[in-house]
Amino acid sequence: MHPIKLVLVVREEEYIEPFLQYVHTSEYDRSLKVTAFSKAESFSRYMDQCGDDVDSVLAEPTFLQDVAMAKHPHIRWVLLGGLVTPELSQQPLPRLDKYQSLHQLLMSLVELIRGAHEQKRKEGYTQVIGVYSATGGSGKTTVSLNLTRQWAEEGRSVFYLNLETVGSGLLFTGPESKRDGLARLLYDLKAANDRQEGLKAPVSAYAYRHAEIQGDTFPPVDNLEELLEMGCADTVSLIDYIAGSGMYDVVVIDTDAYPDGRMDAVFQKADQIVWLVVDDHEALRKTGIWLGHLERTRPDFPSIMQNKLKFVLNRYTGSKQVEMPPQIKLYGLLPLIPVWSHQPTRQGELPHSPVYQRDVIKLGRELLDGAGTVNMQEG
Repeated sequence: MHPIKLVLVVREEEYIEPFLQYVHTSEYDRSLKVTAFSKAESFSRYMDQCGDDVDSVLAEPTFLQDVAMAKHPHIRWVLLGGLVTPELSQQPLPRLDKYQSLHQLLMSLVELIRGAHEQKRKEGYTQVIGVYSATGGSGKTTVSLNLTRQWAEEGRSVFYLNLETVGSGLLFTGPESKRDGLARLLYDLKAANDRQEGLKAPVSAYAYRHAEIQGDTFPPVDNLEELLEMGCADTVSLIDYIAGSGMYDVVVIDTDAYPDGRMDAVFQKADQIVWLVVDDHEALRKTGIWLGHLERTRPDFPSIMQNKLKFVLNRYTGSKQVEMPPQIKLYGLLPLIPVWSHQPTRQGELPHSPVYQRDVIKLGRELLDGAGTVNMQEG
């Protein structure tokens, strides 16, 4: 999803600096690109040259004129505080309080610009990609985070949802007000469901943008009971809320290895599931047992197997040492990076290498754009 190109126009330069600083250091950094002016002449000149590329103008009333608005009817014009001039009083323009909290101001502004019906992506819908493995230690979180960052670097808006009971990988780097974001969201979703209403608060009220992966996420949950009590229906509601917001091109879901209600929800809601396997006899034996169990107990599993599951061999050394179970048809390969075993990364540091990134790029593009097997050569 492309960021909103916003023009801010206010007379006080003292207002502009904190506004821009907040955007650049908050979850709005990827969704808003702001150009600011304090002088009418500069604003007018900019609009004459670049107005066709502007999505919205947030301006004090004295800067707005009927002529400019008529010249750019595609722009969402929003008044920022102040008294409305007689000229503008006939215009049904939305107005935002200038001196409210910047978080509330930006949240309201984004809702005004996109609107509930406009938030749905015009090119398609949000893709939900699950990353799973039947055995622990298969590199699931590393793959999830690298896919998230790669898609973000390609210009997509991505949400990383970690549903592991004991999360790993990312350190919390957001504002303290977001530390209990997932717990609050789960409570609010339940309350809204009890009232038979949709939750109106945006995802940004609970999540934050993580600079390392360049995508949005929730802070790790400290109280494990909140995740242990999270069943299939709760998880379906959560996934629907994030994907249904229209704010993201992709939602990447990192799951536990053992089956539970959260995993059932991912099987149900994901468009595709990257199932990681490793070239290890015991790990493949467990994977084969788990696949057999799913085939016996889930009537929908043949359809899931055919339409959703993408088996990817992680930590590939150049040749396979163990024969794959008959159910597994490899979709792609990701290489072993030996240095990662000898130089452990610090918590919150995302391991990557040029070779690994090359194959993550191939995998990521095929998942979103392709229809066949990833073209990765063995040997």
